[in-house]
Amino acid sequence: IHGLGSQGNVWVDKYGLPAKLQQELNLEFGGILSLTDKNRITVSPIDASGYDVFAVSLSDPYGSIPVLAGELERFVKYVRKITRAKRVTLVGFSMGGVVARQYVVDHPRNHHVHRLITIASPHQGSGLALIGDILAWAPDNLEDDIAKGINWVAKDVINLEGFEVTSAAISDLRPPRSHSNDALFPGETYLYQLNNKPHPLDIEYVCVIVRVGLQSLIDDAMEEMVKKLYNLEYDDGNKTVLAVKITTILSGTLSKLISALPQGKIDLLGSTDGVVSSTSQDLRQLPFFQNPEIVTAYEIEGIPHLEACVEHEFMIEALGFDHP
Repeated sequence: IHGLGSQGNVWVDKYGLPAKLQQELNLEFGGILSLTDKNRITVSPIDASGYDVFAVSLSDPYGSIPVLAGELERFVKYVRKITRAKRVTLVGFSMGGVVARQYVVDHPRNHHVHRLITIASPHQGSGLALIGDILAWAPDNLEDDIAKGINWVAKDVINLEGFEVTSAAISDLRPPRSHSNDALFPGETYLYQLNNKPHPLDIEYVCVIVRVGLQSLIDDAMEEMVKKLYNLEYDDGNKTVLAVKITTILSGTLSKLISALPQGKIDLLGSTDGVVSSTSQDLRQLPFFQNPEIVTAYEIEGIPHLEACVEHEFMIEALGFDHP
């Protein structure tokens, strides 16, 4: 299950996972599941019977997580039907891990899941999901320009096609709060509610936690940003002016996030993969999972968020530690 702004083909085109699964665990890749315009499930390649592993393409990678969990329910039923498997293993990267967790919580007695593996998933949200709230602090005459700047960085620099700071998924992934009338960051109740619901105990839970040094991450990101800024074409043709604007936007955004730390309790500058803090990735930090026997955790150093699934070794181990 892919993450925010992605699609099922990322497991093939970017991560190269099918070949690795076949080589290491003798598991055959069955294709990518998606919903058609008529709300029917399709799989590519067409004949997927007899295969072991499938990727899913959620219809809206910026949509509401509970709605996406409903799509996952259909995919699980479909896979069980064509493979005749009694239970499945769910693997979710980033937001995909939260979607998977929502699914099993919604189906405590009929989830048909043997193991749930989350990779760099924001179980306690991400400070970066507060961008929409930061816009509310901006003067009216700057709010639209800042939103456009952030959306531009996401789409053209980070390549998150379709990104909008006001999307349902961004709202769902804000750090959890117990109520929605907080003056600083209102409305962050989704993850609080999910994290305090009972989870099925007949599932093996695995979380993969990745982290990278913050200064190294900043240095690499700025170097990449400079390269892309000077390789892209802009409407006004003035790269220097635009570079200044983007730098101002990013600096202002970071300042707002840092100023929020004492009140918002956002683990932004601590151990992180650059997008999600290590604490947020760790299922053991949630009240329901604090029994150490419930969760198996893998901690990987030196891996930034968007590269987490490129490193196959820990995923192969998590998938296959009892595989025949």
